[in-house]
Amino acid sequence: MQSHHGYNNRDRFRCPFCDKIFDRAVGWHRHVKTHSRVKPYRCGFCEYRSVKRYNIMCHMKKLHKPDATYNDIVKDAEFDYGVPIEEININKFVIGGDT
Repeated sequence: MQSHHGYNNRDRFRCPFCDKIFDRAVGWHRHVKTHSRVKPYRCGFCEYRSVKRYNIMCHMKKLHKPDATYNDIVKDAEFDYGVPIEEININKFVIGGDT
């Protein structure tokens, strides 16, 4: 059975950088960002940076402002994977099931 994204429920996704395998596309997308050369998200209260907004939220709530929101995060760069974005299109890394 295919999802609304066109992937079969048995499809799995391989990271193009480290060959880690994911059962869900959302996990693949989240993981691939960790290989970016840029940490585009910055704490609105200090210079702490991260690839993931969630990490910035945890940092801000713990160290600066317990009621911090995503509006307090500064995004001042785009992800840079060191390769053209077309080369990391998820459709090139689907493995397993019937498509």
